[in-house]
Amino acid sequence: MLYFFTLVVDGLLSGAVYGLIALALVVVFKATKAINLALGEWITLGPVLVTLGQRSMSSHFGSSPSSLPLQAGGMLGALVGLGTLASAFNRAVLARLIGRPVAAVLLATLGLGAVIRGLSDLLKLGGTRGMSLPLPHGVIEVLGVPVPAGKLAAAGLAMVGMSLVGLIYQRSRIGLALRAVADDERAAMAVGIDVLSAVGLAWRMTAALSVFSGLLWVFLTGGGFGLTLLGLKILPVVVIGGLDSLAGALIGAMAVGLLESLAAGYLDPTLGTGFSGVVASIALIAVLTIRPYGLFGTRRPERV
Repeated sequence: MLYFFTLVVDGLLSGAVYGLIALALVVVFKATKAINLALGEWITLGPVLVTLGQRSMSSHFGSSPSSLPLQAGGMLGALVGLGTLASAFNRAVLARLIGRPVAAVLLATLGLGAVIRGLSDLLKLGGTRGMSLPLPHGVIEVLGVPVPAGKLAAAGLAMVGMSLVGLIYQRSRIGLALRAVADDERAAMAVGIDVLSAVGLAWRMTAALSVFSGLLWVFLTGGGFGLTLLGLKILPVVVIGGLDSLAGALIGAMAVGLLESLAAGYLDPTLGTGFSGVVASIALIAVLTIRPYGLFGTRRPERV
């Protein structure tokens, strides 16, 4: 029984970080009705920029990259850098696609991902080796269940991030504008909302979420799993929860994290290592056969 509860706790903690990553997709989808197919590249670039910032400041100031001021400086630099990229992409590309088919935005994000990969190789940005975060290590026991302290802290930070995004959407004028754009872009323009600025804000929120969620994922996995592929790995999470639902992203992420952990513990030894990697896709197919718009997604009426 202890083994079962250990798997459950581990799955839920991973699911919390999945949820923060999933929000980066949901925020853009709510504003543009398009899926950011370059999410994996955004999540990859965020931690890389943090690492570059820490190394650069370390060589300049002669301090250890693991010192708290350099860690904070690296994160701030990554937020500014990725936020600038988001603003430039919004102004240079997305501004010309307002009112165009959603497929055009999809292809634009796909092209952006290719550009990021190409520039990363050209500039030799490197990886996240040597990156450090001010999170605890070791294991603590909660009701007799061993819990990695770092994973617990990462999950807590992810929950705080998701709560902040929810508060922005529900309790601020910015959130009201974003919800209006999500409901009806043309109606939002008619009442004086700057749709381009609102979409740009959604992309900058995605940039910030990509930095923080990428950092947490690198901390949990050591960067062993390809961050670029993580963007595709997270798609079943948001589709299961509902592409336009913030709460659905969290619940879908928790469900997928739990299923993957239990499958890794009980099914992988029998069916072969790696089965846990496809259990999310199996769950996705099962959910879509019952609710094509996800568990909490908005069902939009269509004229037939």
